[in-house]
Amino acid sequence: MNVALSSPVLVGRDDLLALASRRLAAAAEGGGELLFLAGEAGIGKTRLLGEVVRRARELGFTVVTAAASPGDAEIAAGLLGDLAGELGREPGTAGVGSRIAARLAAGGGDDGDSDRQRRLLVGDVSDLLESLGADRTLIALEDLHWADDVTLDVLGRLGRRAGTLKLLVVGTYRSDELYPRVPMRAWRTRLLTQRQAEEARLGRLSRADTAALSAAITGSALPGTVAEEVYARSDGIPLHVEEFVAAVGGMPDTLADAVLSRAEQLSREARSLAGVASVLGRSFDLDLLTAITGEGPAAVDDGLRELTERFFVQPRPDRVRYDFRHALIRDALYADLTPHRRRYLHARAAAAAVAAGFSPVFVSDQFERAAMPAGNWIGVVDLSVPRRALKALTIRACRVRAVV
Repeated sequence: MNVALSSPVLVGRDDLLALASRRLAAAAEGGGELLFLAGEAGIGKTRLLGEVVRRARELGFTVVTAAASPGDAEIAAGLLGDLAGELGREPGTAGVGSRIAARLAAGGGDDGDSDRQRRLLVGDVSDLLESLGADRTLIALEDLHWADDVTLDVLGRLGRRAGTLKLLVVGTYRSDELYPRVPMRAWRTRLLTQRQAEEARLGRLSRADTAALSAAITGSALPGTVAEEVYARSDGIPLHVEEFVAAVGGMPDTLADAVLSRAEQLSREARSLAGVASVLGRSFDLDLLTAITGEGPAAVDDGLRELTERFFVQPRPDRVRYDFRHALIRDALYADLTPHRRRYLHARAAAAAVAAGFSPVFVSDQFERAAMPAGNWIGVVDLSVPRRALKALTIRACRVRAVV
């Protein structure tokens, strides 16, 4: 069966859409808040957040989105750095974005009191984000279960102040990944207990809703036995429904099998490009992707067009940034890379990111995933960056980490 994956309608989430609409209306009048969309992986948080973003834009909100990635919990202010970059891409928020980026690069100062440095950093970045609340603004953040302590402190402080601002902060997280040492676990409990945030939980689809979603994807109702098998295999998890319905050659056993089954139908060039993009995370930059592949722009454009048409990735409005349609799709493609291929691509990503002036946090993470500790960064093949510049970059990256 070869069908489109994306359902034209959002099934089984009417109550949550109504809640989000009420919160947007309140924020438009100066009564914002911090809202969590919670649920297990693949349950539809991304799709619901996308609908909230669409409605916010219709209401005249400025919308800024960012997402945490695996390993970000170990990188101080990692998600904030990505958010600063996204703010910098919007003309109306570029000034705030550049000031946040500069504040993060400066670190906590040199007075030796790490707690005071951290408090100052959190306060300064919170104040800058709070300034966005003068006009209607939606900050949409995905995968907060991977966020670091500094980022969460800033969001918590922002959430406490949002009630008097035209600012709605909506964050998603996987409720099945709040392990005991995950930074968000205690942070979330504290905010909800003190009524400084609100949480909406997404449940699994019923048998009837699963059948409705399958029919919306395929354009017609599935035969009863097939619909029942989809429900049994997917357990009512929307992403699983989409992938199982679209799988080629029979019903796969796992979501990863379903994703890789579809990936096998891609052209060789698009399949390779998907693997390269997966090393950059859930979101990736077009120019950085092109630099890593070594292919010409036309070849990359063709590959991205195919990946978009096959619902592996989706472009941002500026067509400069792309997102994997879901983090689990990216995870399946990333896990399919051989270990040495993965390290090689991370090393190329780090080198290209340095040359392009990407944040020290991103560069540091790529080098570490390439299994290249800080002492071995200098001298990377094809780095094309002066040793002095790389040394300064290393120092700045360590300074950001030292804030924790």
